Amino acid sequence: MNDSREDAAGRQVLTAEETGVPGLSVFGRGAGLRPILPMLEHQHTNKFEFIITLRGMRRIQTGGECCTLYPRQAFAAHPNEPHFSPEDQPAQGEILWFQLDPTCRDFLGLPPWEVRELLRLLADFRGRLLELPHPLAEAFLQCFHLLQGGIAERLEGRSLFVCSLIRLLGCHAPLEQLTPDIDRAKQYILLHVKEAIDMDELLLASGLPLEEFRREFQAQLGCTPRDYINRQKIQRSRKTIANTRRSITDIAYEYHFSSASFFKLLFKRQTGMSPAKYRRTCQKKKP
Repeated sequence: MNDSREDAAGRQVLTAEETGVPGLSVFGRGAGLRPILPMLEHQHTNKFEFIITLRGMRRIQTGGECCTLYPRQAFAAHPNEPHFSPEDQPAQGEILWFQLDPTCRDFLGLPPWEVRELLRLLADFRGRLLELPHPLAEAFLQCFHLLQGGIAERLEGRSLFVCSLIRLLGCHAPLEQLTPDIDRAKQYILLHVKEAIDMDELLLASGLPLEEFRREFQAQLGCTPRDYINRQKIQRSRKTIANTRRSITDIAYEYHFSSASFFKLLFKRQTGMSPAKYRRTCQKKKP
């Protein structure tokens, strides 16, 4: 695809000529894909490719291993490393991807001494699956939009991209890949977070017996299955509370909590404020 217009699959792809950033070979965004489009096996000569999941999930396979990217996680394919995504993608979502060619002249439009420092960071980078802070993921999305603007916007976008890339390369603590059984259970939870999820459904998704499932889930995700389910329900409900006037009770029952009081208790425990105060705080921040 050679222009930035959105195609029927919901993708936009910017070339280096369109962004005006030397060495940023491709910068793409895919949104609302159902499912997220598969990616054929390929590799990039002398280029890094980074894939960032903003919403939904994406499975990518490389080196004989298949990993699942969850929201605000990034996958890094190193130069000449074959990778692809299977056809059975788990969910609709939104992703960003970009390719970097460190051999490009005037790399990222930086002066020589800054190029040398950035090339050193890339040479030392060993990450593959990384957790991104929410502001960093949003910064890359802002870069994508700025690089489609006029001269001033593109200059701002280039500066923000370089800063965001340096922060990304500083994420030296790679994520531990979940085992396939626990990964399937996690996917099931996120895909059915508004439903009344019970243990039998999770056991069926994972394929493990009860005690082994509980033990492995706790070891890999750091909490019990029920705690993880409740955390995800609270996290997902925050947007509804912030952006609507619906009653807290209605929202609690929408996410299948046993009572509004229990929902409020967990919400305050997780966010530090009651749902009502959280709504007021979010509304005050809106212009």
